[in-house]
Amino acid sequence: MNHPAEKYNVSENPVSKWKRRDELYDRGSGPHKIYCSLADIEQEDIKTVRRSMRLPPDEIEEMARQPNPSASRSAVYRTLLSAGLNKVPEKEREKAKKFKEYEPRYLHVDVTYRPKIDGVKQYLFVAVDRATRTLFYQRYDAKTAENAENFMNRCEEFFPFKITHILTDNGLEFTNAFLVLKKGRCCENPLK
Repeated sequence: MNHPAEKYNVSENPVSKWKRRDELYDRGSGPHKIYCSLADIEQEDIKTVRRSMRLPPDEIEEMARQPNPSASRSAVYRTLLSAGLNKVPEKEREKAKKFKEYEPRYLHVDVTYRPKIDGVKQYLFVAVDRATRTLFYQRYDAKTAENAENFMNRCEEFFPFKITHILTDNGLEFTNAFLVLKKGRCCENPLK
């Protein structure tokens, strides 16, 4: 009688694995748990930036290397894949193509709430130069004007050019010049 490996046209290694098993169903041979070289907080940053800015993995990898020089493209991709963010939906892809062309020095700035990690709530402040797609980000515990000012100062230090324009969605942390307090007085803009 032929050896089972010959009969099923496979090598002897899988046959020996099959013989040691008590069950008959097929099991995958891959690892049961995939370990990521990135910390949980770094993975959340990657997912948050992908959801809010829809940047490609290569640009997110550059962002991830700011705090962690050993961050790899494969670690970024595995993070996106595990969250179902590895493919940009078609309607989002079309929207991303419609951006106006800018010269360097135009920063798109946004603030995004991050899911709690170890019970800590944080916000991710993100700035992207519209021409070079260079990305800078910082985590803060609150979405305040003081943190916005600190973030903008750090952007000026980070980007290798003079920032001339800030593009925002007019979030209150960046502009509150038009708000009126309950008592009727106008608020001061802390970024002036």
